[in-house]
Amino acid sequence: MKISRAAPAAVALSIGFVVVYSILFGVRFEDIVSIGFGMLFASSLLILLRLIVQGIRFHLLTSVLDIRRSVASSVFVRVSSEFVSLATPTFIGGEAVRIAWLKVHGAELGKAAWLIFLEIYLDVVSTALVVYASVLYLLAHQEYLIAALGAAVSTATTAFFTFIFLFSRKSILHIPGWLQRVIKVLLGESRGGRIIDSVEQTLLGYHNSASNTHSIFAFKRTLGILLCTIVMIFLGGAVTQIILASTPTLGGLLLSTSGFYISLVIGALPITIGGSGISELVLSHFAANILGSSSWARVIAWRILTYHIPLTISGLSLTLLSYRELTTKKVKPTFYAS
Repeated sequence: MKISRAAPAAVALSIGFVVVYSILFGVRFEDIVSIGFGMLFASSLLILLRLIVQGIRFHLLTSVLDIRRSVASSVFVRVSSEFVSLATPTFIGGEAVRIAWLKVHGAELGKAAWLIFLEIYLDVVSTALVVYASVLYLLAHQEYLIAALGAAVSTATTAFFTFIFLFSRKSILHIPGWLQRVIKVLLGESRGGRIIDSVEQTLLGYHNSASNTHSIFAFKRTLGILLCTIVMIFLGGAVTQIILASTPTLGGLLLSTSGFYISLVIGALPITIGGSGISELVLSHFAANILGSSSWARVIAWRILTYHIPLTISGLSLTLLSYRELTTKKVKPTFYAS
């Protein structure tokens, strides 16, 4: 699906659910405004801060590639790539933008791909830890359905990426012989051979990076990456706590973080783009039964802040990135549209 088509579809679908839920539950614009400009503005700043911290973590992860780029440019491209992820089901796609950007700036493709995979795997594992802790709490409060859904989705996702992680470290991927023959028939012996050699070299670089992961990261860099991940987790919880007006305590923050990630994980099911419609239902149920907040106006405000705000910020960033790369003639005009 082209981004030029996916983005309007994502926005339209998400806005559609917001409108439908507003009508069904009698939410008016004044109800959302009544939350308070200060609360809404502070939450927007926290969402922006979360995107920036995510970009700093990306910079730390990829700093081993020995390519010249500033922290600001790393944050910029990481924020830009988030637009692609938000505009697709299961929040995937932004990885291709980041890998291509690293490649354009001189990174070895195989190593860049492995580092981006590590970024994904870190998110998967950290989210799973939060979800599993949340599931225990939900089970203790007899919320069996939402606990089962959260555990099932998180377990399946974690198992899949763990398999890839272990397989990548132990085995070298190769293009099957039959596929090599097909490529040569379609593209010719010479051109097909060059493409096959290039892909095989990339796969070898990917495996070598995977098998030497322990030697890539220094202690300080690893600590910085982990700290960024922890900050990202609690920023999501802080926004949820502010908007849902949960107890302003550490316990309230932990429960709000649980609500944020349970909604995120179940919303990642490949049913709608960006979890539209699903995330709202999950958070509404969690807020009413765990946090004691049954306001649909706050749920809708939460959805706008955690989806539409980052979608807008990353969309503007991607537009600027595309323009900058095109004007410097580093990326073909069709790259960000495919």
